[in-house]
Order: sequence, then structure tokens, then C-alpha cells
Amino acid sequence: LLSGQHVLLLGVPGTAKSALAVALQQGIDKASMFRWLLTRFTPPEELLGPTSLKGLENAQYRRVTSGKLPEAHVAFLDEIFKANSAILNALLSILNERTFYNDGQPVQVPLLACIGASNEYPDGAELGALYDRFLVRYWIEPIHDRDNLRAMLKAAEPGPVAADVRLDLQEIEAARAEVRKVKLSADMLTMLLDVKDAAARTGITCSDRRWRQASRYLRAVAWLAGRDEVIDDDFMSLADCLWREHGERPAVLGTIGKIANPALIACIELYDAARDLFRESARKPNEEGFQWTVRIGRSLQEVEKIVGRMEAIVVQNPGKQTLTDRLASTKATAKALRTEALQQAGL
Repeated sequence: LLSGQHVLLLGVPGTAKSALAVALQQGIDKASMFRWLLTRFTPPEELLGPTSLKGLENAQYRRVTSGKLPEAHVAFLDEIFKANSAILNALLSILNERTFYNDGQPVQVPLLACIGASNEYPDGAELGALYDRFLVRYWIEPIHDRDNLRAMLKAAEPGPVAADVRLDLQEIEAARAEVRKVKLSADMLTMLLDVKDAAARTGITCSDRRWRQASRYLRAVAWLAGRDEVIDDDFMSLADCLWREHGERPAVLGTIGKIANPALIACIELYDAARDLFRESARKPNEEGFQWTVRIGRSLQEVEKIVGRMEAIVVQNPGKQTLTDRLASTKATAKALRTEALQQAGL
């Protein structure tokens, strides 16, 4: 929202993609909202407004856009890749140039950001341009962790966003003005070009438009962290800007990290290894209690070694909060394993 970019939420049905978009829309006062579920048969009138009958009387093909997408500050378009060719061209210009052509006349639209959602990737070359309009892409997974699923099932239904935490349009515009002033130094610009070259060597290429948008996005990330200039840590956020399919994300993250933050990548790899050990420690069918206890103990030893290696990385890179956070999470994993091992041993 602060960088003026659009967000795409991908994933299987029922993972709260719509709920996330609605929560953002509710969090902005005095803003015009537009929500629509697209199908292959959605006519342009449903998004852009009906044709003006009075305009037709005067030989004008004008649309009445009141309450429709061309007048929205924030839009949520569900199943966006079901958009048909009749509305595709209008969507592209609204999303990219913030322009709607009404009876051939360009009209600037107030759109701050569009949230798109889809259960599937775009199918066909004609949707490639639409896919490219969404700088930030998130793959939304179902809840796999049993404890997290339990917490979700016990939680109350989400209510409207409280009035005292909402933003208004003036606050957003003031913040965006500050974001534009965030410094992207010559060194950081060189790092961005290095990331681009490294991504290309792995077969991941993006349009020039996306790289320009990415530079604005980095400024917004830095501003949200309370800084007036971009630093190397901010580059990790580009992992969700560069992949084309979500399976590419780990490779993209590694490519960025090796240039911008090799210590963080090392910690992430160690953290993932610890989490794998924790998942694999679950009791197997028909496994004897003693065997299970021994296996938990071995997993705990490995995780303790991982914690030691991460502590060394943190010491070598003082002041890096992202490293400290990963270390804390890994220590929590070790604590959970240790507790389980002691319980199984009857201690």
C-alpha cells in the first residue's frame, strides 16, 4: 500500500485470502472500496459501471462509474485470472497507469492498491501481462501445524477492525510521501543490480517495470522498519516479488541472500534443519517407547549443535535482529524437544 503496488494472494480455497483483503479494506477510513468475484462471463459493466443512457442520447459511449472499480481507493478482485478479454485491457491500464478510458477520454483513478486472489496460476499468454501487474505475490498455505490449527478452531470469529487503529487517506498519503524520501544509496542500487544479474543466471527474469517497482518497495520496507534509508536486510523482502511459481521461492530467497545477507541465509537453513528434526521426532506407528525416547534424544543433540552454530553467526554479526529472531525460534524448538525427551524418560 505504501509503495503503491498491488498484491496477489494465491493458494487453495479456504485459506482466508478474502478475509485478509477485507481486513485491509476495513482498516482504512473515508476510502472507497470495491470488491468483486470474477467469472469468465463477468461483463465489463459489473466492474466499470453501466453505460450512460443520457450519454447514448448524445452519441457518447460513457460509463457511470459510481461505486465501481474506477472510483475505488482499494480494490479486491477475487478469482482475478478469470477475467475475460472484454475487461482485460481496462484492468491493465487501471492497475498500471491508474488510468481509465471513459468514452476514449483518460480519467485518473484514485486506486491506492489492488488485492487480487486466485486459486490457480494464470493460464494463457494473454493473462501474463495481468500477472506481471502484481509486484508482491504470496502463496497462502493451509494450516499444517496441529497446535496452530487448534488455536484457529478455538478462536472467535474476527470482527470489524476497531476504529482507533484505522488509517485514513490523509495518513496514508503522508506516509507515502515519506517513503518516497527514503534513500536508496549507490551501494544499495548496485546490490539491486547484482541481485538482478544473479537471478537471471538462475533462469529467473523479470520485466524492467518490476525492478523499478521493486526499488520503491524496498523504500517502503525500510520506512516501515523505522529507517530513512534502505539496508541489505530489506532485500530479503524481494523474495515475494521475483518468483513466478511459489516453488521457486526458496531458490529466489537463496539467490538474494547470498548477495544481500549471507549470514541470514545460513541461519534460515539451520532453522529449517532444526524444524525438520522436530517434525521427524513425532512418534511413528508401532514404535516402542524406548526407541522413540532414544530417537528424540538424538534429534535433540543435533538441534543443540544447530543452536551453537547459530549463536556463533549471531556473535559474528552483532545488531542483526533477524538473526536474533531466528536463533530464538530455534532455541524454542530445542526446548520443546528437550521437554518431550524428559517426559518420555519419566523425568
